[in-house]
Amino acid sequence: MFLSPFIKEILPYAIAAIMAAWLIVCAIYDQKTQEVPTPLTLIPLIAAVLITIAKGNYVLAGLVIVIYLIGDISKKWMGLILAIIATGAVFVWTLFHAGTFDGLATTVMILALWLYWYFGKAGGADINILVTITLILGIWATVSAILIGGLVAIAIWKALKKDKKEALPFVMPLAIGTILYLVINLIPSLVGGII
Repeated sequence: MFLSPFIKEILPYAIAAIMAAWLIVCAIYDQKTQEVPTPLTLIPLIAAVLITIAKGNYVLAGLVIVIYLIGDISKKWMGLILAIIATGAVFVWTLFHAGTFDGLATTVMILALWLYWYFGKAGGADINILVTITLILGIWATVSAILIGGLVAIAIWKALKKDKKEALPFVMPLAIGTILYLVINLIPSLVGGII
């Protein structure tokens, strides 16, 4: 795909701005209602899968589609086995064709996120957001969002002295973690371009 040098230069900033705005809207919904509307997370996820296909990573996009379809299988053990087989196949393919650590880690992350949802440890919106972050921004953005977001969530939890059984909306910490990741990764290139 041919992009002009100007578009190539501003594209990362445009993507960062769109992702940050989307995450802020999702976080606001999550804070107010403890729910993020399905279209607000599903449409970006579908767009992320299509972008992944457009980048030529059909196998990873296919894994996301297959794993989401497997989630509807009523027998949990069968869904789990199929998800592991699908991920294993993609892992082996990635190992022999792409061979990058990021590619392998992304494959494992997709399965880990799906398992977290599959066993009821996170809501569908949280996982849709994290898979979208993984597909658009990469594995390290997701790891940063989870680590920084987790630290933010713990700090909020301690400050508010919440009961451990009470759910803490996690989209706000994820948004903070992802936006910090974007700032840390984009500001140096922006400053470097100005100086």
